[in-house]
Amino acid sequence: MTEDLEATRRTRRPEVDDDTRKTGAEAGATEETRRTTAKIYYGTWPPAKAKTRKPMPVGVARALWGAGFVAVVVVTGLVLSSVMLHSRGKQFAREIESEQVTDTNDIWNRWTELSKGNPSSWLLGMPRKAVEQKLVSAADQVIDSYRNSDAVYENSWKSARDELAHALLLDPDNTVRGKLRLCEGHLARIDGIAHKSAPELNLAVQKFNEAQQLMPRSPDPELGLARVYVYGLKDIDRAYQALQQAEQRGFALGNREKSQLADGYRDRGDRLFWDSRNVRGMPQEKDEVERARDDYARALQLYQGIAPYGNANAGILRVQKSIESVDSRLQQIEQESTSGPAGAVKRALPDWLKPFVHIWQ
Repeated sequence: MTEDLEATRRTRRPEVDDDTRKTGAEAGATEETRRTTAKIYYGTWPPAKAKTRKPMPVGVARALWGAGFVAVVVVTGLVLSSVMLHSRGKQFAREIESEQVTDTNDIWNRWTELSKGNPSSWLLGMPRKAVEQKLVSAADQVIDSYRNSDAVYENSWKSARDELAHALLLDPDNTVRGKLRLCEGHLARIDGIAHKSAPELNLAVQKFNEAQQLMPRSPDPELGLARVYVYGLKDIDRAYQALQQAEQRGFALGNREKSQLADGYRDRGDRLFWDSRNVRGMPQEKDEVERARDDYARALQLYQGIAPYGNANAGILRVQKSIESVDSRLQQIEQESTSGPAGAVKRALPDWLKPFVHIWQ
């Protein structure tokens, strides 16, 4: 029995613990298994070597550094320049608003120097507005003076024209443009009347009409037109219409406008009376003389209403003498019509028929 147990122990496979089995399993792992595992965690086997970057050439690095430095300097300079420009603009605007500088020529020259060909820069918004308002305000004083019947001379209109032309460069506004056309119209009016130049007078009418289109509520263009028609183009009817339009736009006719109308009616009366000599002794003569008398009567009424304004008293005396001459000629015409054979026939007619004879004549 004992011998059998010993034989069994010698032939039985020795027992191996778990750690020994695991070690054996790992030891028995094939090379293929290790490569597969490496692929799962590291991508390839053997792992690729990391690439190293080549250093940038010294010349390129210096060029890039220099370009960056220049860019910083340029940007810094632009910022500082903009800040200084804005500060100078604000200071200039304060000087205008506080009336430290009032001459419009000086204001425009300083603005030109400040803006240096860039008047639309947003950095100069404040001084640009101040300059524009000052220029327009100066021109308005001239326009208002004329509207109020003050004396306005050619140089004043020239200054106003230049100021509005400069203001228009700052802001292309239709009202500013209309005022500019108004000033141009007055300058053409003055030159046209002084030199009796039809082209200048027609140019004045054109400028005033353009001003009226740009400023439909303003009476100023109509006041200019009236003066052109009275003293330049000798058209009293259009002058009267222009003044009516000015009244519709809120303007009250003053002594100046009434004097203009009186001068216009007197001048037309003179022309009619003079032209009546061309048809002397003809039936048309009496009609022309009577029309001249009507114009003299209107002129006299206007002069008497504004005396002693301006030359109203002298106008009254002159028109009264003209009326006396007209009445004298009308009496002569009446006497001529009642003398001779034709006059005898007319005297023989009944009174109710005499007016028809006059119409026939």
